[in-house]
Amino acid sequence: MDTTTIVTIVIIIVAVLVVAAIIAMVMRGRTEHRRRKAQEIRRSAVAHQHEVAEQEAEAEAAAARARETKARAEAKAAEAEQMRYRAAEQRTEATGARAKVDQEFERAAKLDPDAPGTGPGSTNSPRGATHRGDVPPGEAPPRGSTRRPRP
Repeated sequence: MDTTTIVTIVIIIVAVLVVAAIIAMVMRGRTEHRRRKAQEIRRSAVAHQHEVAEQEAEAEAAAARARETKARAEAKAAEAEQMRYRAAEQRTEATGARAKVDQEFERAAKLDPDAPGTGPGSTNSPRGATHRGDVPPGEAPPRGSTRRPRP
C-alpha cells in the first residue's frame, strides 16, 4: 500500500466520521426540538385543563337543573292527572245527583194534581226545559247549535 492509498482511506474515514457526527448532531437537535415542543404542548394543556374542568362543572350543574325541572314537571303532571280524575268523579257524582233531583221533580209533578204542565215534556223544574241542553217541543234550536228538540 502506498501513501496515497493510506491518505485516501484516512480521508474517507475522517469524512465518514464527520458526516456521522453531523448526522448525530442534527438528530440530537431535532430530538431536543421535539422535547421542547412537547413541553410547550403540556404547559398549554395544563392551562386549559382548568377551563375545561369549569366547563364540565357548569355542564353537570345544568344537567342537574334539567333533571330537577323534569322531576317537578312530572310531579305536576301526576298532580294534574289526579285532579282530572277527581273532577271526573265529581262530574259523575253531580250527574247522578242531577238525575235524582230530576226524578224527584217528575215524581212530585205526577203526584200533584194541581201542578201545571204535568205529563211528558213538562217544564216543571226550577231550571226549565233546557237544563240538559234540550229545546222545548215546537221550538227550533238556535242557529249553529247542537241542541236537539225534545220529543
